[in-house]
Amino acid sequence: MKKISYLLSAIVVVTTTAFTSFSGLPGGTDVWLFNYTFQSGNYEIVSGQNISNHKGYDSQPSFSENGGYMLWTSERDSGQTDIYRYDVVGKTSTRLTQTTVSEYSPTYMFGGKYISAVVVEQDSSQPLWQYHKTSAKSKLLVPKVYGVGYHCWFDERTVFLFQLTEPVTLVLCDVRSGATRIITSNIGRSMSAFKTVKHKLMLYTQRDDAGKLWIKAVDKLGMKAEDFTPIPCVENSEDFTVDKRGYILMGSGSKLFSWKINESTEWRMVADLAGFSIKNISRIAVSPDGFHLALVDNQE
Repeated sequence: MKKISYLLSAIVVVTTTAFTSFSGLPGGTDVWLFNYTFQSGNYEIVSGQNISNHKGYDSQPSFSENGGYMLWTSERDSGQTDIYRYDVVGKTSTRLTQTTVSEYSPTYMFGGKYISAVVVEQDSSQPLWQYHKTSAKSKLLVPKVYGVGYHCWFDERTVFLFQLTEPVTLVLCDVRSGATRIITSNIGRSMSAFKTVKHKLMLYTQRDDAGKLWIKAVDKLGMKAEDFTPIPCVENSEDFTVDKRGYILMGSGSKLFSWKINESTEWRMVADLAGFSIKNISRIAVSPDGFHLALVDNQE
């Protein structure tokens, strides 16, 4: 496979927007960043801003470990998706990649020095790549592992993959050895790690025989987490995130719901974002510091 240089030789600060939509991608998706406070189980949205603010495809937000930066995928002017970064404090956006291939699911790796992304190569294979956050140095992260749809890091060497098999499978991968192991099948696209002194879990979604979507959990080795009670997803929703306090967040329409792991018995609405013109919440992420929430609104 031909090695591809991902990062621009000079960082380009985004000052203009383009209005070209990539065929097959939903248009009218925007990434929003909200500031919130939390007290005694109650969330309060303080402010919100559309940080992508263009008519094409913008999706898949994820935060850095310190919450100071956020990555997302955008299709602007090339017919392909590229990676953008938002400085939460400086409130500026930077384009990180400009390639002839499409990058998806950009994620800061442990330590914050490198970014991983699923790349749709010109031969339509979908491997996982790693590249330095500010230089052009890049490499294929896991050789001979293709068909990756989504990924989520558990630690510096363990990544869980949504692999495009039939049916789709949850795969545990050791990036140092390249070893992989299938954990289960019929999973959804959303995954999130939850690690505290008491819990060290990889949360994921899975459909039962009736088609209902559940949030389930495994440990680092991919074994069923006995101390986690499966959670039914919010109806007609498939994307979730979990904050450092153990609250799972999901959206439906303009409304945001929460569920406390191993405590809640039903979803509780914590905010209605219709006042921000939010219509249809899909992808969602929360910053590790617990102060910022990113979500994708699909206006179409």
